[in-house]
Amino acid sequence: MSRILALVDGSVYGPSVARHAAWLAERLGLGVDLLHVANRAELEGGQVLLAEAARIIEAHGVPDPALHLRQGGLMSTIRAVSPELRAIVLGKRGESADFASGRLGSNLERIVRGATVPVLVASRAFRPVQRVLLAFDGSASARGAVARMAKSPVFQGVEITLLHVGETTPAVSAAIDEAILELVASGLRVMLRQMQGEPEEILRPLVLDEGFDLLVMGAYGHSRIRNLFIGSTTTAMIRAALIPVLLYR
Repeated sequence: MSRILALVDGSVYGPSVARHAAWLAERLGLGVDLLHVANRAELEGGQVLLAEAARIIEAHGVPDPALHLRQGGLMSTIRAVSPELRAIVLGKRGESADFASGRLGSNLERIVRGATVPVLVASRAFRPVQRVLLAFDGSASARGAVARMAKSPVFQGVEITLLHVGETTPAVSAAIDEAILELVASGLRVMLRQMQGEPEEILRPLVLDEGFDLLVMGAYGHSRIRNLFIGSTTTAMIRAALIPVLLYR
């Protein structure tokens, strides 16, 4: 049976990762695997981290999370622990990240580059998801995100705002119309917002002013030169967002 995999570490994101994983598992009716990849000196501390994450998961109504304390390469360990993944949950930065640099965590880079399932990047604090902001640029990745959302129970009962930033060409306009029709046909509530400017500059004030709880986007867009691991726009928006980000491949 498919399961949610939550990557647990000693960063400030650890408790939030567990809460986001519990939320996603409850919405999908799935169990949770908790994984901590440690070196030999960190094994005892890893057990404590996993136990605390399991307590949080169970307190949020998801019973019997499986605990995995492993050594080895990250991606090979993930595949071994959860061969039938439905989604991966992790923090924006790990415990060894340099917060002053503004860089994303190295584990996030590896996972989004190598994952074939959605990746939920947890914010520092969890709050119930009621309003979703869908960043849409008309690319194949964005259209794929819409198709996954339309089929997923995660988005039933929440309010979705489809956001397009930039010039609206006839092709993009047609893609927007198609996306809205697909979501509405699945019983989802959708509003359209179109704005001018740079997505990463618009995102933070929009989230702060209007109280969105989750940002959803395709991991690749066609409107920027790809940079780092998933494209410059996506990377900048993850950094700018003060809310969790759900990435679809």
